[in-house]
Amino acid sequence: MRLAHLYESGPPEFRDPMQARELHRQACHAGEGVACYELAEHIVKSRPQDAAELYVQGCGAEHWASCAGLAQLHLSGAIDGASPVRARALLDQACAGGYKAACTTP
Repeated sequence: MRLAHLYESGPPEFRDPMQARELHRQACHAGEGVACYELAEHIVKSRPQDAAELYVQGCGAEHWASCAGLAQLHLSGAIDGASPVRARALLDQACAGGYKAACTTP
């Protein structure tokens, strides 16, 4: 993950967004929830359904910000099968896991 962040936001001579995404993709597939979250954040506005799948993977790996991100997609109605009830359950899960921002989201 450190190398991905270096490619993403390190010194200009090391930046390579494509390589950063590939490293995040590999880490996500290996079960690193934060990597799934990072990938989802890059595409959530343009491809919310694909982002939702990544958030599901991140949430399943107990990355609580991923659960909250998925909840926001449910609340906004941006994905197929959006459900306020599911959103509330995801926010409660994220809050219980220690993600404080989810504890104050309506």
